[in-house]
Amino acid sequence: MLYSRLDFLSYEIRLLNIQEASDDKELCCTLEHTTLIEPGSYYALSYCWGDLRSKKKILINNTIVEVGHNLEAALQQLRSRGYIRIWIDALCINQNDDEERGLQIRNMRQIYSQALSVILWLGDDPDNTANAIKYLFENERYIATETEKEWDVQRWRLFQGFFELPYWRRAWVIQEIASSSQVAVLFGQETLEWRHITKVLAYWKQQPGNVPMACLSYMYAAELDHFRIRYKDLRQISLLEAIQWSHYALATDQRDKIYALLGLTSDGPRLVPMPNYQRSFEQILCDLTQALLS
Repeated sequence: MLYSRLDFLSYEIRLLNIQEASDDKELCCTLEHTTLIEPGSYYALSYCWGDLRSKKKILINNTIVEVGHNLEAALQQLRSRGYIRIWIDALCINQNDDEERGLQIRNMRQIYSQALSVILWLGDDPDNTANAIKYLFENERYIATETEKEWDVQRWRLFQGFFELPYWRRAWVIQEIASSSQVAVLFGQETLEWRHITKVLAYWKQQPGNVPMACLSYMYAAELDHFRIRYKDLRQISLLEAIQWSHYALATDQRDKIYALLGLTSDGPRLVPMPNYQRSFEQILCDLTQALLS
């Protein structure tokens, strides 16, 4: 059996240990139990699940497990960069156990805030644009100019493609990035600096008229940064505010558009004491409305 029961009273979680590459390049991992009280050093992955119809096989505790293509690509990059002890939602939570899923959601903020760093995985860069994007960020080539018109068109297309990546609209990444102590950004084989990305976002928010309409998708990332700044400044965020700010966010399960925000909000634990995947989205909205009115 892949998953043994967690001791929720001890704040137990699972961590994935990625083994070093063997000659056949097969991904081999093990799961361990630890506690959030004394978890030791670990990293946490923030990523987009992607199209789960495209599956890859990995080994966990000598058991074949199918994972999405995007997660398999992330694991390959993590292994090549020496990240060994990782928390990953799809693998460290038993996704077939609704009770466990609900209980682990309550620990999500602590899991990401206690990680040495949150690894933000944007994807495997199929169009080979990561190196060009890195150049634009590092050399501050995000300021509109009247010259180099042909280059301007090309670079705005690069920015457009970057900020339209599915990652920026995933509901769960809001809490994952906002609560993190540090963020490391991986895009294909490139490493990007989070501070370079936020510098671009800050400039464009101050100079919105200089950003072409086709690039307004940067606002998804800007809203994510807004959550992080607000949370780090210890300013309270109500659940209604969080829902309003994240109206653009997407989730495979509609219930996660609420559950993903609970850990960041001052009144979330009171309004939704226990995330419950056995209740429908409509029932959860009714419960939330009654809690707000009471």
